Amino acid sequence: MIIDIHKIPELTRKDFSSVPDVSQNPVKRFKCADIKINYYKNVKTASGEDYVFIAHSLVAFFNDKAKIAVSVEKQDLRALSQMLGVSLRELQKENNTRGLYSSGEVVMYSSGQKEEYGPLSVEEKEEYILPFLFDLLLDSIDYIEEVVPLD
Repeated sequence: MIIDIHKIPELTRKDFSSVPDVSQNPVKRFKCADIKINYYKNVKTASGEDYVFIAHSLVAFFNDKAKIAVSVEKQDLRALSQMLGVSLRELQKENNTRGLYSSGEVVMYSSGQKEEYGPLSVEEKEEYILPFLFDLLLDSIDYIEEVVPLD
């Protein structure tokens, strides 16, 4: 999907409860042409719901308004267990993990739209995650300009 970042409304928690909380401090900041991009790691959702854990997220801003988020989301199996009244072990078995989180799913949010890209297909290290998320983000807004770190 191609998104016109200049025309879409601001992305808020009213659109989707699991968008990243952009009031938290980003790990890194970038600029690409006329947009700013913040990288968040282990960030909470804007709604405060605790059953979704955002492991990594790039949020694109235009005119200081969040417009698009590309995230790697995981389900917090402990919180989900309590919410659903299902045992943690049962959820771990269902998710094929011994850990407390499900495997990462890649999701893009823009105003009123959510696109799911499926399971994370790269190793979960910053050196692989950032280029992967940047590719998705910049392809979706049809930008080819260079990304410049601000920090």
